[in-house]
Amino acid sequence: MSGQPEPASPTNSWHPLAAAVKLHETALSADGTLGGQHGTQRETVDRLRALMRANAPGLLENTRWKLLVYEGRGPVAALLVYDAYVQLAFFEGARLRVAPDMVERSGAREPQYLLRGVADRMRWLRYDSAAAVDEETVRGLLFQALALDGQAAGAP
Repeated sequence: MSGQPEPASPTNSWHPLAAAVKLHETALSADGTLGGQHGTQRETVDRLRALMRANAPGLLENTRWKLLVYEGRGPVAALLVYDAYVQLAFFEGARLRVAPDMVERSGAREPQYLLRGVADRMRWLRYDSAAAVDEETVRGLLFQALALDGQAAGAP
């Protein structure tokens, strides 16, 4: 052991974001193998993956950071699989135009319509089941994210 601490990573228990980013232990792989994912979680991931493929066939589906990432000129979206739910995250989500009632706040619409997040750029939708996935909402946000792809600050 070198005596050096591990690099900061959300998967390290001591990292300040570890609780917020506690990903399911099994990493996703781009070939569709979801390891220990099953039941509701697997159905939700399968439905979201099908939507991504149907509406953004030009994006590369890749495993990165233990996430299933969809990339064009840069990362566009990702699926984050937690123990009790799945998130569809948009890397430039803060730049997406949404109706005021789609932003998370007390007393807002049903959870599957909410664009959540407080980070500078990333926003996400959270799904507890495949039935909760609203295809129109996902499609609308995805088309906007595709338009922004490569236009993020610092992009070539």
